[in-house]
Amino acid sequence: MAFRLPEDIEENFLTCQICLDSFKEPKTLPCLHSFCLKCLKDYVKNFAVNISFPCPVCKQDTPIPEGAEGLRTSFFLMNLQEFVSHRATVVHKCSTCSTNTATVWCQECNHFLCESCLKFHGSFPATSVHDILSITDIFEGKLPGNVKPHRVSFCQKHKKEELRFFCTVDETLVCRDCIVTEHKAHVCSDVIDVATAHRTQIRQLVESMQPRLASFNEMKRKYVHQQQQLMSDKKHTENDITASANNIIRLINEHCQTLLGQINNTYAVEMRQITTEIESVDMATASVQSACDFGEQLVKHGADNDVVTYKKVLHKQLTKPEMDPPQAVRQKLRLNFRAAKVEIGDVKGIIGSVIERIERKLLKRAKQVKHFVAKTASDKSACYLRAVTTTKQGDVVVTDQYNHKVKVFSSCGNLKVEFGHKDRNKTFKNVWDVALTPDDNLAITDWSDKCVNVHTLKGGYVSNFGQPYIKKPFGITYTKKGKAVVADGINKCLYIHGLDGSLAQYIGKGGDEQELFTNPLYVTTNKSNQDIVASDRSKECIIAFTSGGQLRYKYGAPGPNDQQFRGAGAVCSDDDGKVFIADAMNHRIHLISQDGTFLRYVVTQEDGLMDPVGITVTDDGLLMVAEFHGDIKCFKYVE
Repeated sequence: MAFRLPEDIEENFLTCQICLDSFKEPKTLPCLHSFCLKCLKDYVKNFAVNISFPCPVCKQDTPIPEGAEGLRTSFFLMNLQEFVSHRATVVHKCSTCSTNTATVWCQECNHFLCESCLKFHGSFPATSVHDILSITDIFEGKLPGNVKPHRVSFCQKHKKEELRFFCTVDETLVCRDCIVTEHKAHVCSDVIDVATAHRTQIRQLVESMQPRLASFNEMKRKYVHQQQQLMSDKKHTENDITASANNIIRLINEHCQTLLGQINNTYAVEMRQITTEIESVDMATASVQSACDFGEQLVKHGADNDVVTYKKVLHKQLTKPEMDPPQAVRQKLRLNFRAAKVEIGDVKGIIGSVIERIERKLLKRAKQVKHFVAKTASDKSACYLRAVTTTKQGDVVVTDQYNHKVKVFSSCGNLKVEFGHKDRNKTFKNVWDVALTPDDNLAITDWSDKCVNVHTLKGGYVSNFGQPYIKKPFGITYTKKGKAVVADGINKCLYIHGLDGSLAQYIGKGGDEQELFTNPLYVTTNKSNQDIVASDRSKECIIAFTSGGQLRYKYGAPGPNDQQFRGAGAVCSDDDGKVFIADAMNHRIHLISQDGTFLRYVVTQEDGLMDPVGITVTDDGLLMVAEFHGDIKCFKYVE
């Protein structure tokens, strides 16, 4: 049968943290960490500096009184070990008769007793009230809460006198004789009463430290989270660096192949021309040489009649224009390569650089720093805004569903352009979301259409994509790699399109997968880890996926209470990876970590917020909110 420690004694409490074995002659340091005497001797030899050494556990500097032997001996731990060792032994001899097997233990006497000696023990008035415990109960851990190790200490001056009293003046244990001889004028109390009072004080002190311990634990939790975040950032940053370098390498290889193709084409054309010229020269040379050979033979061996007959023919042949060599060889073509001069700065500019930044601390309360109204003079009805985003120039772009428009304002709220209502390029019916494309155009969703329309910042129609897959487009965002992610309300999924607009991937639809979405409404990509985060209006929750489409987390539920939504709407993230979610009818913005943990409500109705539908984080770190009825508000939420 296995021995069990009392529930309130941890097993490692009686273990030396140097040798990881049970204490042998335990010594306690001022920081209250204890170690074996031998272990401390070896440790002090190796780590002592002058007359002190650092605690092996907490590193607190500890003075060396007279070597390790001079440190306080922990009789408390020794007695506790003895108490536990007694409990670990099933069979004990009676401490009184030393013959019979003990069946009980007297806590006050610290003696094991057999049945016979127990009767004798209980016959005296002084010992009849002692607490008696069964050996079986002790072994099985069935102990009342007041059971504690008992150690009898004797006076060093009066050897046979027990230290039963405590001098409150000298704060030391004394015997009865000490009181009479040395502490007569001092207040001396029974050690049991003093210990009881001290236990209460120690318990209160320990309890008062619990908030401090909780603070330390919370701080550790935050540091562990920072470690995890740093590891995640490192992984994603390494992937981004590798992807950027690979992309540059791909482009370099493509350009290299283009240059090699160019030189091969030029070489082939020039080589054909030179070969043709050589062939032409060879033919002319052969003709001249043949005529000359004929003339020499005619002169040497021809009869007079032959000479007279062929002289004119030979002259005509040798004086033909094609027998004249070219005035000069055609211009020589040379092939060479001028290498581009690339400095390390150029490479850094091409691939990019690592950005080290300190995560910004949240303000205790967000501060509104900007406000303007998106209603314009040409509006035929009240504003019903649905989305907001910003351009690289800092302009503010909003969608107005009831006025069927996309409106572009300056950063201070002056209207620059609006388009879509009875526009000759495009007429919107139920314009919804807008996102900035990689080439600085506007990708606009209208759930009456079955595609995404792309316009310039001035409203000019460029193109569309998404057909024939998209049936009812709502939210839209772009990934770091330039892919468009579109929430489709009818197909209940997210479609991901490549740079050319072709369908590359979808999330939440097909196969035997459990239906993830009921009504996906808005979508964003986390700027820190590239997660895809979407809101579902029907389920009133947020669902996050990795960039590869694996489910990351779900957050939220229907309702007005904490971490619940009534109108889960637009989502966005900041550079630190925190995710913001508009909660329209609860008039608040949820803020969660990139792993889906609720952090706080960053803006609420108390901050002047009403019906938030569109949100975005600007380049200068402000949270911009589009309220349903037309107000645009900017809040500072970090220091």
